[in-house]
Amino acid sequence: MRKTHWSRLLNHCDMKLLISIFICLLGFYQSAVTQLSNEFVSGKIESKIKNMGFNVTGTMNIVAIQFKQPSNDPATWDIEGSADPATISTGIELRDKHLKKADYFNVPKYPAIHLQSAGIKSKGKNKYEGTFKLTIKEITKSLVIPLTINKDGKIINMEGEFEINRLDYGLGEESTILSDNVKVKVSAVFKIL
Repeated sequence: MRKTHWSRLLNHCDMKLLISIFICLLGFYQSAVTQLSNEFVSGKIESKIKNMGFNVTGTMNIVAIQFKQPSNDPATWDIEGSADPATISTGIELRDKHLKKADYFNVPKYPAIHLQSAGIKSKGKNKYEGTFKLTIKEITKSLVIPLTINKDGKIINMEGEFEINRLDYGLGEESTILSDNVKVKVSAVFKIL
């Protein structure tokens, strides 16, 4: 009688253990399924600033962007990228050389611009809002960037537009002919692995 009681108890404990293991494995599987691994394919930065009343546009190359999606919840997503100020192009070579010097981007000393997300939330279908930390010349400021993220099969297209005050980052000096405000558009393409 005792043996039967103990074997029932052991069988009951074994069953509980098996169920616990199954639940843990199922959770791990669900996590693996929702984890999206995205490979950066291409991207660019476009800028616009008023100079003597005219719009001056420019581009800069993105070195890399990591876009991690551990789950479907945007609060768990992470976006981190860097750009190369040595690749700045405004269509006028003399201006480009000046922008790379110490009073602007100081490329020899600060060869990268860095952007890191601090939080992302959904704002409707394919629309998101990210809080980011932007670092230029070792000066870091927080900013909010509206994002559009569209998935087309295995391709993800991401776009974000924002505005910065160039003086906040030590880019040039106060000027009566050059605006303080720079409009920036970042676009990137990722492939889902």
